Parts: sequence; C-alpha cells; structure tokens
Amino acid sequence: MSASPDPLTPLAVASQVAVSSADPAHERSGGPATAPMLREADVAVMLEDVAAGYGATTVLSALSLEVARGELLGVVGPSGAGKTTLLRLLTGRADRYHGRIEVLGRAIRSGRAPVGVGYVPQLEGIDWDFPLTVEQVVLLGDATSSRAVPWFSRRERARAREVLDQLGLSGLHRRRIRELSGGQRQRMFLARALHRRCELLLLDEPTSGVDLATRREVLAALGELNARGLTIVLTTHDLNFVASHLPRIVCMNGGITADGDPNEVLTPTSLERTYGAPMRILHDRGRTVVVDADDLDLSPRSVRSIHPVGPHAVEASGADGELWP
Repeated sequence: MSASPDPLTPLAVASQVAVSSADPAHERSGGPATAPMLREADVAVMLEDVAAGYGATTVLSALSLEVARGELLGVVGPSGAGKTTLLRLLTGRADRYHGRIEVLGRAIRSGRAPVGVGYVPQLEGIDWDFPLTVEQVVLLGDATSSRAVPWFSRRERARAREVLDQLGLSGLHRRRIRELSGGQRQRMFLARALHRRCELLLLDEPTSGVDLATRREVLAALGELNARGLTIVLTTHDLNFVASHLPRIVCMNGGITADGDPNEVLTPTSLERTYGAPMRILHDRGRTVVVDADDLDLSPRSVRSIHPVGPHAVEASGADGELWP
C-alpha cells in the first residue's frame, strides 16, 4: 500500500503531556488499558466509576477516565456507544447516577455548565438559515459573562474578531452563517468556544459530513490549538483519517473497552470488543489502517447470499439465471 506525505503532522505531535499507553498484558486479557495516575493539578478531566444516562436509561457504566491538561484525546465507538453522552456529562447535561466527575478541578453538577469548558456540538442540527452573522455567533458564546444590556461592547467585538483572525476567518465577521463553507463553519464554532476563554474544548464529531479537504483543514486547526496548550477531547467515527492520527484514543461501547496509543489500541481484539464485528488491521509506514474483515461482494452471482430468496422470487434474465425477488 502506498502512502502520501501525512498532512496532519500537528495532530501527531501536538499532545504535550504523555498520559497513557496501552497495556499489552491488560489488552490481551480483554479489558481496557489503564493509565498512570496524574497529579491533581495536571488533570483536566477525571471520571471515577461513573454511571450516567438520561432519566431511567443508563448509557454509560463503570466509566473511569483521566485526561491530562494539554492533551488531545479522541473517543471512538459505534453509534449508541455513549460518545456524545460522555461529552454531555462533562458539560452537566446528562444524568449522573453514581461516581465522581471533576472538570478542571471542579465537581460537575447536573444542569450547570462548568466554567472554562467550550463545547462544539454536531453541526447537522444547526439551522443555517437563521439570520446571524459570524461575529454574532462568536459573541453569543460568552453571552453569560457579558453586560446585562442588549448589545456587545466595542471591546467584546474586538476580541471576537481577534479570535476569528487566529482561526483564519479574518474579514468574515459580517458574513451570514449560511454563506460559509463546511470548514469555515467548524472554525466559527471553534472561535465561539475560544471566545469563552475555555481551557477544555469538547467537540462532537467535528469532521462528520465534510469532504476530505475540509477534514484536513479542521484537524490542522485543532492541532494548532492543542500545540498552544488547549486540552481537546473529540469524538469521531473515522478510525483511519482521524483516530489513527491522534496521540491517544479511547474506544467505547457503554464503557471503555481500550485506551492508549492508536497503534496499540487499534487491534482486532479491541475493535471486535468495541464494534461487535471482526476487522482487519494493516500497517503502512508506521500507521494503522482498519478495514473490514471480509469484502462484500455485490456482483449478481453473490446476491442470493445477501438477499433472501422467498417463494415470490422470479428468475432474472441473464446468462447466469440468478434469482431476484
């Protein structure tokens, strides 16, 4: 397999604190890897034996995790595994049934947004026709700390434009949000989070639904922010383009199934435990590549093996006389 130069070098080197590596012996035993204990002052996120969910529905259980200040962490897992619930838990928007949660040295309480935390949700649910400018979106990110008047000060506007400039959105502050590209929209929400002076940035699927060029653009921006010392936790479905470039990933499915360096965590054993399906692992110039265990053959000859042939099936025309419903 050939490889082109890696454009995401900042993601590979940005994490400034080495927190965890997979424990091979523990990995073979079928349990998640464990991370060395951190000093309390070095911890950005701490969860200890946490069970959480919504109402009477438990989504996460027996969840213990530490994230160091200045770290860049990716959370992977199938749909419904609890990735978004984890982020919502760290912002006080999910129900904690038991266990201990601290963010930036403070206990999290349900319904109360923690100080110093920026959250970027999935963008699919955003109404892009809403008549807001880029600058207004950024300013509203810190509305709770603003003055109790229906306008923003000159100083607040200047700071918002400064943050936009830092993320490559100079001159776009008056543009309507519907006029932005996919990468510009993500960077606008990054600016909104940074305008709150956050120390911890949480992102839910920041590269979902965007093209390859936009994905590179977003990840490069995250790498630069992390290199400046910002702690980042992001969720992703993309094992190859996103997770494999991160310094540390956590695999989840209702709880943590593996934790550590991608090259040590992305193994057939941990991925089958996480996703419930066998996967193959390839190695290309130091990178781990995840592919399906078996190729899916969609040729006419194989259709009968993936599509049931019932009593109402009729014979299709063709040299092979295959049966189609």
